[in-house]
Amino acid sequence: MALENNKPKSLNKISTDSNKTGEKKQKKSPIHKKPIFWIVIVLSALLLGLLVFISVYFINQTKNQKTVTSGWSDIAKESNVLNDLASKIQDQASFDIYNTELKKYSSLVADKKALSEKLKFAGNDVKRYQNFLNDYGSYVDFSKEQASNINDFSQEASDKLKDKVLSARTSADELKNNEKYIKQEMPAAAFQIQDALLQANKVILENELTSKTKQLAQAAATAKDASDKQKNETLANNFLNAYLAGNAPLIRQYMTDGFQKEYDYNQLAPSARTYVYPASFRILSTLKIDDTHYKVQANVLFRAQDGTSQYTLGQELNNIFDTTTSRWLVNNLREGNSF
Repeated sequence: MALENNKPKSLNKISTDSNKTGEKKQKKSPIHKKPIFWIVIVLSALLLGLLVFISVYFINQTKNQKTVTSGWSDIAKESNVLNDLASKIQDQASFDIYNTELKKYSSLVADKKALSEKLKFAGNDVKRYQNFLNDYGSYVDFSKEQASNINDFSQEASDKLKDKVLSARTSADELKNNEKYIKQEMPAAAFQIQDALLQANKVILENELTSKTKQLAQAAATAKDASDKQKNETLANNFLNAYLAGNAPLIRQYMTDGFQKEYDYNQLAPSARTYVYPASFRILSTLKIDDTHYKVQANVLFRAQDGTSQYTLGQELNNIFDTTTSRWLVNNLREGNSF
């Protein structure tokens, strides 16, 4: 114990300092409480966020380019389909098919426009694409409106479409020239809808005019047939009444010159009707052979003068339209059994 108490003071001091150093080491601050730790964490988070943003940005740019390219291609493809149908417009039915496809085309452009508005991180390419869709959609929609009433489509309406197509073509050229990733050309047919509508208007109106002309011609022909039939029935009535009356001068008025020379006028004389005379007749049919020939069939009733008997004979009148007198006349007569 005495020896311990007799240790040099310097050794005691060294021992005391060593203990104090240990205590200091034990009291050193944790790493997460040091500013450098949080600086590193913040910088790392910022770097990671930047990397994520750049990744998302470029992924969206790739997606945007794909959307623009796909939309441009679909519009170009459908314009060729529409143009093919335009070349087949010959009447209302073929135009109706074209008009249905035009409505489908209008919906396609509208869908592409709606899709473009959902794109994220839209750059100048997307903005140019949207501008093209706006201008081209306006052109197609106005075309669709005009097609719905094609009969009234005028040169004035066509000129308005040309103004709209000028804007659409300018927007399309601006997009195509600036965005080199768009390889496909927009067909010229995409900007020629107004030409198809003008052609359709012309064809349909011509067809309608032709149809109306045919209808009028058919109506006129029907009216003429009805008039000619009535005239031939009247001619037959007059001829047979003159025959019943035995009036030779009167019956001549209903004969052609050739038939007047062939007819047996003796049968009209009273002496030829001493025992039997024609008492009445009944027209059974009036048939059109062609535009200048009719055939009238009638039964003529003959009676005995003493009233004891009677019989019927058939008479077939063959009438023609005489161009020299512009009248229907009896050209010949065939007599035989009753009809």
